[in-house]
Amino acid sequence: MASSVQQWLIDHSGEVNRYLDALVRKRFISYQDQPLFWDLFIMFPEEAVALMHDFYAKNDDKLFSVFSSIMESEYVLSIAYGDPGKGKTALNYFLLDNLHRLDPSRSIYVMGTWIVPPFAKKILYDLNDIPSHSYCYIAEMGKFFPSRESSSQDNRQISSHFLDLRHFDIKILGETQKASSCDINVPRFASHKFFKFMDPMNLRFERVEVLNRLTEQFIPKDRSNKAQTLAICNGQYFTFNSSVPDWYTSDFSVNLSKLTEQDKLDYAASLVKKGYSEVDVMQKLLIHLRYSKDRAFWHQFYLEHK
Repeated sequence: MASSVQQWLIDHSGEVNRYLDALVRKRFISYQDQPLFWDLFIMFPEEAVALMHDFYAKNDDKLFSVFSSIMESEYVLSIAYGDPGKGKTALNYFLLDNLHRLDPSRSIYVMGTWIVPPFAKKILYDLNDIPSHSYCYIAEMGKFFPSRESSSQDNRQISSHFLDLRHFDIKILGETQKASSCDINVPRFASHKFFKFMDPMNLRFERVEVLNRLTEQFIPKDRSNKAQTLAICNGQYFTFNSSVPDWYTSDFSVNLSKLTEQDKLDYAASLVKKGYSEVDVMQKLLIHLRYSKDRAFWHQFYLEHK
């Protein structure tokens, strides 16, 4: 038996066909693909209706809806997905720059990046350090919560941290190239998802928590256009073009070289004080910061800062 949304699609088949014809005219799909999309719409009717409404909305109205969703939601864990160099960091900074303009009273912090953007208060090193009533940007979440280290201290804490976000009014915006590079709980807990261009050959390996067959069809397909974005905000679909803040440069997405040795050692000291073991500190400095010292150095360092 058809659901009410499926029945709406059937009852409004003329409107659906006009929408599919418009997609053909824009060369988003081919004429031969129309029957495939009808099948996908029946399989994912709520998503289909949301995408139809989005198609006829203005870009500014879509952006307003995205910003409103982030600001008004009690729980926000946002992840931007996309291939390297396709605009994930620029998108997050575009979102945070505008969120800061809309609500300057909410502080913004950053993790995993070593240049402080104009809207941010300071760099943090640990999830436990994020203050209440704030936004926090986490660069390349796969480095902080890798999928193959599900028993690590960070990953053991992740579920409880994400469940506590609402209670402490903390909203996280992060990014990763692929959901498969993160601990499984990261995409599972995500409330907001943003997609930049992803190589079609790699999409088949993405996790089902991130993509369904209909979502996959609407991911940006122009590898040269970094503005195109697909957003899923608490189940609502939006396709829009983002812009880049005036102050943004590529240094914000490739800036590890800007970190001094003292910055790296300060980070190591903060890990020791948080209770990480000597081996964990050594591994995290190597993985996150590409900072390598021998075991004797870390043993002495650990004794001095414990």
